[in-house]
Amino acid sequence: MVALKTIDYTFGHDEIAQRIVTDDGQGTTDETHVFGHDGHGSVRVLYDLAATAATIAQVFTFAPYGEIIALHGPTANSLSPTSRLSSLGYSGEHFDAKAQQQYLRARFYDPANGRFNRLDPFAGNMQDPQSLHKYAYVHGDPIQGVDPTGLEVEPYDEFDFLTPGGKGMSAHRHFSHWVERRYGKTNVGKTIGTLVPGMFSPGDHRRGLKPDYVDTSMQRYYELKPVTHSNSVPLQTLDYLDQMPEYDTHLPPKDYFRGLSASVIPHQTGGYFKTKQRGRGLN
Repeated sequence: MVALKTIDYTFGHDEIAQRIVTDDGQGTTDETHVFGHDGHGSVRVLYDLAATAATIAQVFTFAPYGEIIALHGPTANSLSPTSRLSSLGYSGEHFDAKAQQQYLRARFYDPANGRFNRLDPFAGNMQDPQSLHKYAYVHGDPIQGVDPTGLEVEPYDEFDFLTPGGKGMSAHRHFSHWVERRYGKTNVGKTIGTLVPGMFSPGDHRRGLKPDYVDTSMQRYYELKPVTHSNSVPLQTLDYLDQMPEYDTHLPPKDYFRGLSASVIPHQTGGYFKTKQRGRGLN
């Protein structure tokens, strides 16, 4: 008779514990393990709650790109990676033992070679050469980056709401992808000199102005600012007072104008960001 195994997970902001109930026809076993994480979000320790005091059940060691290089038991004894008690490991993501790849939603990732199993659907950003590689994992920086969607690198610390700049950087990347997929445009994060070469003569400092988004068809410019967490309020106010009037002053009014409406874009870690303009939006 084949044993029936049921695994239940408990999640909060991250994975917390797993409960494994196994029925082999002769009886059942019930085990609960609590996950211990490192600074990268990887599951490094499994704690066994069966004893009066929690004891270590297994300890995982990963290579920088996520390949498991060692597995140890409660007495520091070496174990085969095939005997791991949880499929959650590197970056806290699921590892498919049959495929020998990690499941990252949009694509599978092979930690043995640091490559995804198929082409990145995003064409890439010419201002970010690393994004042009179609199979590379986290722009070649697995120490600081994670990719929970299989679509783009995220600084791990951006999931901390108190980390300056983290969520803002991610919001701009999400916005860039959203604009390209919805409108077929890549006019995000580019200078006026690149987007509208004839507006200013070579050497004019105004060619270096770079609004967050420029709609060349409607001749509008936009700036994204955070609106959700208190830490960003002083920064967004200063940025707005400094940046938008600069664009208003230096971009010829007869050619380009401030975008007229606020657009709200959902961010995968729970925040929302919007443009600081009123009127016509991108939606």
